Amino acid sequence: MAWGVVYAAVQVVWAAAGTTVPWSPHVAYASGVQLALAALALLAAGACLATPGRWPDAGGWR
Repeated sequence: MAWGVVYAAVQVVWAAAGTTVPWSPHVAYASGVQLALAALALLAAGACLATPGRWPDAGGWR
């Protein structure tokens, strides 16, 4: 889950700062795309949390 929150935070900061993030050598992400990627990362992190029985414990993976 932490990776999704960190990724989303990075995308939001880049969008807010107007950072040019290249998609290819001549095309860059628009700010809206970065915000959409941030939202998808948070949804993916939430889905990971909502999936029961997939977290390691002292005995290994359940």
